[in-house]
Amino acid sequence: MEQKGYSKSEVELAFQWVQHFCDLERLLLRLLHPSPPTESQEQKYQRLRRWLLTNEQRIAPIWRDFWQHRDLVLNGEYDTLIDLNNFIEMAGDTLYNPESCRDVVDSLRGTEDTVPDEFCSLANIVVEFYLWVAQQECRSVSI
Repeated sequence: MEQKGYSKSEVELAFQWVQHFCDLERLLLRLLHPSPPTESQEQKYQRLRRWLLTNEQRIAPIWRDFWQHRDLVLNGEYDTLIDLNNFIEMAGDTLYNPESCRDVVDSLRGTEDTVPDEFCSLANIVVEFYLWVAQQECRSVSI
């Protein structure tokens, strides 16, 4: 598969997306306890949510490239239950489509006070995405 180079703004967008996602993840993990979110936590959630929703279409082409690369590298040896469309839908539906921070926390918590497997899967894939984009950036600089 031919390596696609990304512009500086595309790489920056990808890094910003990962940063916002990780900030959201940290916020939500801190909230997986009985007390409701504070006003400042809710405001932070709303800021992160707006940014992620606003940039969803811009980041999608880079995610598609990553997903194609990931499928080729894994070559069917890795049993993943998440395809790209399901991943994007799950990330949005689970983490930033809900209107309030409390709704997200309640859906993540469910009936147990543990972090759901889906949440961990999302986080692992986002780390893979970050590393892949960084690798693409290094390749474009060295050419």
